[in-house]
Amino acid sequence: HGSNELINNLEIDYDPQSINGYKNIIVDNDILLDCEQIATGTYTPIKGFMNSSELNSVLEKMKLPNGVIWTMPIILQLRKDDYDDLTVGETIILTDVNDIPYAKLVVEELYKIDLNITTKKWFCTNSDDHPGVSRMKNKGNLIVAGEITLLRLTPSNYQEYKLTPRQTRFVFFKKGWSRIVGFHTRNIIHSAHEYIQKHAMEKVYADGILISPVVGQKKRGDF
Repeated sequence: HGSNELINNLEIDYDPQSINGYKNIIVDNDILLDCEQIATGTYTPIKGFMNSSELNSVLEKMKLPNGVIWTMPIILQLRKDDYDDLTVGETIILTDVNDIPYAKLVVEELYKIDLNITTKKWFCTNSDDHPGVSRMKNKGNLIVAGEITLLRLTPSNYQEYKLTPRQTRFVFFKKGWSRIVGFHTRNIIHSAHEYIQKHAMEKVYADGILISPVVGQKKRGDF
């Protein structure tokens, strides 16, 4: 997206000794998944968690500062104890609750946001009844920005279906596909979806279709 060159910032075969001495910060699974999507290129051209100018540009213009269309903030909110202990330019290690390292982040900026203003611009509401607003307010207003290097892939029950953008492009190349319809869904595909998919393929003379299902934590009202 926005570039022919995919971001690919992985050190899966890293030497454990190479990260000794860096501060470890525990983050939740959502952040670890964001780290993976950043480093494997799903969020291309984004290389890390957004700084204040990138966040403001996305909220105000639905674009990155370089003009690439982008509608979703990708930010890292930290607890006060972790935030207060950081300085710009240092490297930190993001771990899960078991202190297993998953990603390396070089701190580019430390900043604070107004949660009411930000959630209103992001979700068009700042009501705590909105799950996104509630989740964001619970995580607080302290933000760290910086480039991500992935040290480990997140575990998944669907590993055989998890393809990085680099892998999907390889599949397209091997199949000889040059025009592909993408269908992103969080629900089981039904007849109306099938109609839309077939119509889209016919309309643009597509070679194939990539169905990208969301898996993960459900919210109230999902089925």
